[in-house]
Amino acid sequence: MRFLLATGVGIVGTGCSDAVADVLGTRDRTWFLTVVGAQWSETRLPTFPYNLVTGRLRADGTYFVSGAVSRAIIPQFDIPVPATGWTLPGNSLEAEVQLVKHWGFQDHIEGTAALVLRSGEIPVFEGLSFNVAWGNGLSYAFSNPAYEFGPDGLRGIGSRRLQYYMGFETEWTHTSLPKIHLVTKLHHRSGIYGIISPQRTGSNYLGAGIRVDID
Repeated sequence: MRFLLATGVGIVGTGCSDAVADVLGTRDRTWFLTVVGAQWSETRLPTFPYNLVTGRLRADGTYFVSGAVSRAIIPQFDIPVPATGWTLPGNSLEAEVQLVKHWGFQDHIEGTAALVLRSGEIPVFEGLSFNVAWGNGLSYAFSNPAYEFGPDGLRGIGSRRLQYYMGFETEWTHTSLPKIHLVTKLHHRSGIYGIISPQRTGSNYLGAGIRVDID
C-alpha cells in the first residue's frame, strides 16, 4: 500500500477517473498464452519472502516447464478502499488453465485451474510498467509426486495428487512491445493447513517466463 501511494498511481480518488486513464496503462487483451520454466525452492510459503530477501532460499534439482492459456473474464474494474473514498483502479479477473511437465527428482504431469486477480499497471520508468497477480485454484498431479513430502514427512511416501494451487506473479511490460511480457512466478501446492490434504505436504517453485497476448 505504501509503495502504491509513493508511486502516485496505485490509489486515487474516485473523482479522478480521467487522471487515472492518463497515468495508468490499460490492458487491452482477452486471451493470452504463457510459458514458464521453474525450479524447486526448498521453503515453506510463510518463510519464502524472508528466505528470498536474505539469500537463504535453497534451490533443489527438480524443475518444470509449463504452458498456460488465460482469458480475462472481467478486463477492467476498480476496487474501493473502505472508509477512504479512494479506489485501486485497472484491476482484472482472469481464468487460467495450465499444464506442467516436471523432471529431475520427480517426473510427472500436473494440471492446474485457477482464478487470477491482477492489479492495475504500475509505471516504473521509460515506458516500463508492471503488475502483480494472485491466482487461486486446484492442482492435480497425474502420478504421485516423488519429491513432495507425504503426511509422515517422507518424500514421495503418501504424497498427494490433488492439492490447493496458488500462484504469485509479477508481469513486466514495455511500451515498445505491448503484447509481450516478462513474467516471474511462484508456483505453490499445498493442503491449505489440512483442509485438502495433511499439513506440510506440497511444493514451491520459483520461475520466469514469457507471456504473449493473442486477442
